[in-house]
Amino acid sequence: MEKKPAKQNSGRVLKDAVFSRIGAIYAWVCIVFWAIIAIEGFVSLASDAVHENPADYYMPYVCVALAGLHVWMLLSAKRKGRLVRDFRAYCVVLAQEPDKSISDLAATLNLPEKEVEDQIKKMCARSYFNGYIDFKRRRMVFAGDKEGLTLVHCPGCGAAAAIAQTGDVCRYCGAPLKL
Repeated sequence: MEKKPAKQNSGRVLKDAVFSRIGAIYAWVCIVFWAIIAIEGFVSLASDAVHENPADYYMPYVCVALAGLHVWMLLSAKRKGRLVRDFRAYCVVLAQEPDKSISDLAATLNLPEKEVEDQIKKMCARSYFNGYIDFKRRRMVFAGDKEGLTLVHCPGCGAAAAIAQTGDVCRYCGAPLKL
């Protein structure tokens, strides 16, 4: 079943890029802050001082938990940053690649096809691309593309041609074209 192209949210890439930078800085500051407080708490517990307040016993653990939460935020920011970086690299290749096939994209980027497919799925889910993956033909389809056409190279003269089905002929040399 073919999917309809998702509506592109042009600001989404910019928002994710900004979040990845600012979020990473914020997360690092919080990690350091909570780690320092946790260390001070554990040092205080290790000393021979009398602790009358019960919070003195569990606060270092709460600080470690808060630092862990910010580690998760840092990892999330880094994942979004990588996805934005990969999106920009994919855009450069897809703009020059008339076929937009997953295998050609993977070969150009020197990545496994499965990894490229997974990354494009994530990018489409986040509305980076205004399109979808045609799994039958293993290529990207963008809004405005002519549906059902596949780029092939003529076996006779080598010219590129977009065909819908096997049985079309090359407009230059008349050789039969196959999908």
